[in-house]
Amino acid sequence: MHLEANAFEGMDSLTFLKFHTFHYGIESKKIQLPYGGLDSLPDGLRWLHWDGYPSKSLPAKFYPQHLFHLIIRGSPIKKCWEGFDQPKLVNPAVLDLSNCPNLTAIPDLSCSLKLEELHLPGCKRLVEVPSHVQYLDRLITLDLSNCVNLKSLPSKLNSKVLKHVRINNYPKVKHCPDINSEELMELNLDATPVRELPSAVYNVKEGGSLRLFGENITDFPAISTSLREFHLSHNAMKEMTSSEVLPKFGSLKLGDNSQLKSLPNNLWDMVMSKLHIRGSPLLESLPDISEPVKGLSRIRISNCGSLKSLPSSINNLVSLQELDLGNTGIESLPSSIQELGLLEWIYLNNCKSLQSIPINIHKLPKLVSLILKGCGSILSLPELPSSLFELDVGGCKSLQALPSNTVWLMNRK
Repeated sequence: MHLEANAFEGMDSLTFLKFHTFHYGIESKKIQLPYGGLDSLPDGLRWLHWDGYPSKSLPAKFYPQHLFHLIIRGSPIKKCWEGFDQPKLVNPAVLDLSNCPNLTAIPDLSCSLKLEELHLPGCKRLVEVPSHVQYLDRLITLDLSNCVNLKSLPSKLNSKVLKHVRINNYPKVKHCPDINSEELMELNLDATPVRELPSAVYNVKEGGSLRLFGENITDFPAISTSLREFHLSHNAMKEMTSSEVLPKFGSLKLGDNSQLKSLPNNLWDMVMSKLHIRGSPLLESLPDISEPVKGLSRIRISNCGSLKSLPSSINNLVSLQELDLGNTGIESLPSSIQELGLLEWIYLNNCKSLQSIPINIHKLPKLVSLILKGCGSILSLPELPSSLFELDVGGCKSLQALPSNTVWLMNRK
């Protein structure tokens, strides 16, 4: 579609204009404008959504006094308006300039007291968020993810209704704004090496999401709230301890914590659904599982070279469906694994020290996938369950033969 410069001239009653695509690449370039862009857009527009908007700025003859939604994503736009005399946005509730890599400045929001959502993820040339953003007291969502050249943030965010704050992947930002919200449900500081934990960490509401990052974190935060997910990575924590009030996390992820040596005995009471541990080379063991644990369905432990074995009481993880131990030092699996009647996937990629698989593994009634790729020390496999659909032994250089009952796998699709 090739639009003329005056394509919208005379459309004084137009209030809703939307060019939407899920992809900001080839599909968004199907709408072509002249080299100089559009002459104008209707001043009565209340909703402007144009993914892949193909110009460097909006038309100079566009006065957005009625604009309620301004959404321009995946565009080469540099500024919404050129020149020094830029219009002030008074009425917008949503400003979304996601994935505009050339954007150097956002519109003047000093009068945008109705703004509820500000989305700027992936704006890689943006270096500053104006300080007046802190006074937007109706703001619910602030997404500044992956603005990798951002050097500073407002010192505080005054909105009492702020729910979602994403200020992740900022290698140059060392301080998180003070957040005074009473409704905070999401705080994402992943890959932002803050010098000290912001107080907002302890204000995330029950059922919310918290992601923290940074070598200045030496102790496990004393969180007492039950969260939907908690991710803690790249820190200097040597041991993980829990607060006096035991928190519960739907998903607990500990990533690239190079000094972590031990986990608390009550770990299994803290995790409700998913446990991910990655890149902890000093971690040698997991705590014993003294009582049946319901709900924990997925365990993923990777790049933990010192982890040689699992607790013999693994059978108490009665809800376990997925066990991933890729790139660990695991030498064998406990025989009690046969009691995990819901277990469907076992991944042991590149477990180079793995010597054997329990002979009773055929008793797992729901096992559909067994991945042993790169397990170079394993010599043989026992009889496998008839439920199996996938067996990967690529790179198992010492494996001499497959069990006879795997013939049926050749005929499964």
